[in-house]
This record gives sequence, structure tokens and C-alpha cells, in this order.
Amino acid sequence: MEGVSGAVGVIGMTTVELVQVFVSSPGDMREERNLVTEICSQINRDIGFSHGFRLEPLLWEEDVNSDVSDRSQQVINKQISSYDIYLGIMGSYFGRSTGAYASGTEEEFRIAIGMHDAGSVKSVQFYFSDTLVAPSEIDVGELEKVRNFKNIVGSSGVFYKSYKDLTQFSIACRRGLTRACHSIIEERKAKGEEKPTSRISRQRPYENLRHLKGAFDADPFVSSHVLTVEAVKDFEEFTKFLTDVGKRVSELTRSFEKATKEIERYNSGKSQNHNRVLKIIDKALSTMEDFIHFFSHSIPPMDSLFTSAMSSFQRVSLIIHSTSDMEKDGISASIHAAKRTIEDFNSLKVASLDASAQILDAFSEGDRLIGSARTFRAITLDFADLLDRAIESINQLEDEKLA
Repeated sequence: MEGVSGAVGVIGMTTVELVQVFVSSPGDMREERNLVTEICSQINRDIGFSHGFRLEPLLWEEDVNSDVSDRSQQVINKQISSYDIYLGIMGSYFGRSTGAYASGTEEEFRIAIGMHDAGSVKSVQFYFSDTLVAPSEIDVGELEKVRNFKNIVGSSGVFYKSYKDLTQFSIACRRGLTRACHSIIEERKAKGEEKPTSRISRQRPYENLRHLKGAFDADPFVSSHVLTVEAVKDFEEFTKFLTDVGKRVSELTRSFEKATKEIERYNSGKSQNHNRVLKIIDKALSTMEDFIHFFSHSIPPMDSLFTSAMSSFQRVSLIIHSTSDMEKDGISASIHAAKRTIEDFNSLKVASLDASAQILDAFSEGDRLIGSARTFRAITLDFADLLDRAIESINQLEDEKLA
């Protein structure tokens, strides 16, 4: 594949500037690579068409043909040799040696830095994952290589970003790519460097929504409205889940408090009704098992809803900030409303963790119910992690002045 960076593509009857981004990472970053492709498509729909550019991701698994060379990495280097933006991603795995460098990602990064110094690559971005890794999956040697590479990236003058989950990565990546695109297009226009090339066909709209799809692509007022509605609805669904969690935590806490008091009365001789004690304990345990089932099936969709909401909020904000005659009050109010929920998030997190800790303390080692208590504790810790990430993501939106 010959690079065509800086070219002008044609969508329908509208000429647009083509901006290419090379996505560089070890092979274990599949989710992030797929997300970059999705973000590029979203940027194109949200602001690219109306602002005259099209962002195209370049990935070795899709854009490199099979070929032979002295080193396999040279095949990638040759076929992806021209692009505007270098976007590097790395987690806990550094990669394998290419024969010239310690990993393919390092070699691609060093080439990009050289191209940036020469002026052909306009932006070099790098994102490091701080996602928690299971102890059994940790390779100390790989982590040390990643830490050393971070120093190399930093010493090269690149201000890299770190993220804890895909929501944070999405926010940082979308912001970085949008800023880079605007900067590249402005520089090309100032220098008169537009270069016509072959036509690029626009994806055919869905037949049953062709009018909305057309308006979404062409009119920032339509796209921002649609995305704001989606963001608010997703966030409302997310908070409904949280409300349900809060009610269930309170119910479970009351149930175990009642069981604990009844056990104390029985042990002190104040109550002789053994069957009543067993019935209350069984009800408390049933409540906990129901809660474990609910929790384990609710956390994934909650995570998905929150990620979708934050993505839509940011997309709206970027559209508004890219369109000079649009009011910013609406999206600012929505994001500030989301920020006001942080106190509720913290309260719910504390209540959930306290409940699971109290229940765990009620059982001793070897008790037949200790497994249920530990399961409940583990799930509430996962829930607390979700809320912590949610709070960080909301703050990130505001810290980056998207609101």
C-alpha cells in the first residue's frame, strides 16, 4: 500500500482533506485498536464532513499485504510509509524484537519521531494503559520493558497519556485526534498544500434513515442534538441501575441486621424459637444470593451504558467547539448535571463496600456460607472500581474543558 497522506478525497460532491493516522501497538491491544477505528468513523460523521476532512486509520492487520523482506517489520515499514498522525498504544506487553529494535512498536515509534523531525508527520501521540492486570498474568520482565519505553517516549518530547479503562482512552484519543486534524487542515490551507487524488466513495446511508443520516452528516445542529439525546438517555439508564443497586443494598443490609439481632437474642436465651432464627437467616441468605445474581449481570451493561454516554457527551462537545455559531450552554449543563452525581456515586460505593465488609465479618473461616460472603465482597469491589472509573471520566471531561 502506497501512502497517500495529505491527499484530498471526494465524498459525493464535496471535496475533503484526507488525514491518515497510523495505529501502532503490540498485538495485545486489539480492543484499543478497534476503538480507534470506531473513533475515526465518529469524528468523520460528527465534524469531518462539515469541516472538510476525513480521518483514515492505518492498521497493519488491514492495510499491509503479504510480502517478503529481510525482516518482517520492514514489510510494515515499507507499506505504511506515509501518514499524518502517529498514534501509539501500549499496555503491560512490550512486544517482540524485530532484529533492529526491541519491539515492532518501538521501531515504528522511532521512525515516526524521525518523520516528525523532518516535518512529514505532524503529530505523535502515545497512550499507555494502566488497566489492572491479574497477578497470574503479570510478566515482570515485560513490565520493566514498558517502563523503560515510557522514559524513551517522554525523553523524545512526546507528552504521553495514561488511561485506566476504555472510556478514559476514548476521551483522550478522540480529543487528541480532533485537535490534530484541525491543526493539520489549517496548516495545509495556510501553505496551499492540497493535493487532489482518486475519489473516495461515501458509505451509503441506511435506507430507512437516509434523511436523518444525511442531516446528521451535514448539519452540526442535528448531529449535536441526536448525540445529546443519546447521551442523556444512556446516562439516565445508568443512574436507574444505580438507584436499583442502592435499594438492594439497603434491603440486604436490613435483612442481615435483622438476622444478626435474632441470632444474638437466641444465643442470649431471650428467644427459644429455633425455627424462627433459621427462617430469618435463610431469608437474608436468599436476599444476598439474589443480589449477587443481579450484580453480576448488571455491572457489564452499566459499564457499557456509561461508556456510551461519556462518548456521546464528548462527541457533542467537540462538534459544538468546532462550530463557532453554536451555543455551548446545553452540553455544559448536561455535563455539569452528570458531575453533580459524583457525590451520590461515592455514597453508594461506601454503602456497598460497608455492607459486603459487614457480611464477610459475620462469617468465620470454614463456615459453609463463607463462599457466598466472599463472592458478594468481590462483586462489590468490582462495582466500586466501576464507580471510581466513572468519577474519573466525568472529571476528565471537565478537566479537558470540554464542557
